[in-house]
Amino acid sequence: MIHIRFMGGLGNQMFQYAAARLAAERLDTRFLISQAVFSWRDVLAGRQTVPLFKAFPALDAGLAARCLDLSERYLPRFTQRIEHGFFPTEFRPWHPAAALWEGLEGYDTSYLDIKKFTRLVGYFQSPLYMRGHEHTVRSWFAHSTAETLDIRRRWAQVGIDPEEAVAVHVRLSDYRIQVPIGASEEGGWILPRRYYSDAFDVIGASRKIILFSDEPDLAEEYIGRKADHVSRTGDTYLDFRLMSSCRHMIIANSTFSWWAAWLNPNQCKLVVAPEFFLGRNIGTWYPRDIRVEGWRYV
Repeated sequence: MIHIRFMGGLGNQMFQYAAARLAAERLDTRFLISQAVFSWRDVLAGRQTVPLFKAFPALDAGLAARCLDLSERYLPRFTQRIEHGFFPTEFRPWHPAAALWEGLEGYDTSYLDIKKFTRLVGYFQSPLYMRGHEHTVRSWFAHSTAETLDIRRRWAQVGIDPEEAVAVHVRLSDYRIQVPIGASEEGGWILPRRYYSDAFDVIGASRKIILFSDEPDLAEEYIGRKADHVSRTGDTYLDFRLMSSCRHMIIANSTFSWWAAWLNPNQCKLVVAPEFFLGRNIGTWYPRDIRVEGWRYV
């Protein structure tokens, strides 16, 4: 078996799930996922609290995931001892010369050499872990027929053709208090306003703008441009699906909109993304290998 413990929000979990399941399938074995992700501190900080298997209920949750989830919630220390006993080998992507901050990851080629009964520890935020299996991973996260019909109905109600629209994601809220990789002038990891103005220059002035944000009341003023529609669904996963259905995208330095763009099926899409991702404030890619070939970085 292969084991991974989820860390972070929906986008982070998608990277971790892909890494664990691909490793298990390569080794012709099962995988096990610890699903307990959030503490009360995460909730108070406003972090996205959509568990992967709630957003994608058709996914294979791994061996005995539900039982492990209950144990994790009520007997966390006992569960961790069990995990370490069954999975004595740990694989943790790490690039020791890349930065001073613990947790910076780059793609680790030894991922292809891991053995059964390995415990994966990390975020695995790179499309290189999925190289050669992109179609398979996209099929895992594909919208159901019912979800596709629901998205079409919602766009019809809004009165906008997503084929003519640009989804713009603005991440605010908890990014204000994130500072371990250098703070921007706006605070924490929030992208500077000039990023959006530069992105609009790339996209063009004539396209309809659909705005998505964890703080929709502030986002329109922040980007300095009136949106044709501001999403106020209050449903994180619904916003994810709506974003992914737009022809073009301006994403934030967030794995949430990274995945929405990566899963966007439009063959003619233009994705504008922030150069250096979370490391924009220091001019260094963070994570090191999250860059996607073909996206436009500004």
